[in-house]
Amino acid sequence: MKNIIFVRHAKAVEENAENGDMRRPLDAIGKASIIRQRPALRKMDISSDLVLCSPARRTRETYEGLCDAGLLNDSQCVEFQDDLYMATATKLYQIVKMQRNDFTNLIIIGHNPGLHQLALALVGVGAELDLNQLAQRFPPFSVASVSFDANRWDDVALSAGTLDAFIYPDMSGYNAAALPGSVSAGYAFT
Repeated sequence: MKNIIFVRHAKAVEENAENGDMRRPLDAIGKASIIRQRPALRKMDISSDLVLCSPARRTRETYEGLCDAGLLNDSQCVEFQDDLYMATATKLYQIVKMQRNDFTNLIIIGHNPGLHQLALALVGVGAELDLNQLAQRFPPFSVASVSFDANRWDDVALSAGTLDAFIYPDMSGYNAAALPGSVSAGYAFT
């Protein structure tokens, strides 16, 4: 059995001349969303053998927020990988397939649209409500847990995963149709 937990970084400040995209910190809403979702994340059990995290400031701060909230242990294995920054779904899939097989649980903290596209492409079954919500959105600080009946990471196949859980921040105050990163399920891998 292999498990992947996809975590999109929490909401960050807008890019400006002072903070290029890589240096964008979490904003107050982003920091609060980690705390607000702590009960749901505890039920989800987001433990892992390995955390792969984009080196962008907002993904690092999301990882640190998960540790500060007691949801991850900051002494567990974490790798900040340059190739996770704004990675395509195809690149993320290649990264998943290259992981050591003695790892069972993998967390990827990254960015849309690649993270959302890969989660969609890997899921084949799950609770109808969760599947419908995942198909529609993956806003900042969304978390999707997907399991696979596979013994090796190289055996993780498209449409073979089970969506075990999907949570995202309270959408009140957001125009869901205008959320950045909304994608369709029709992503093609190359």
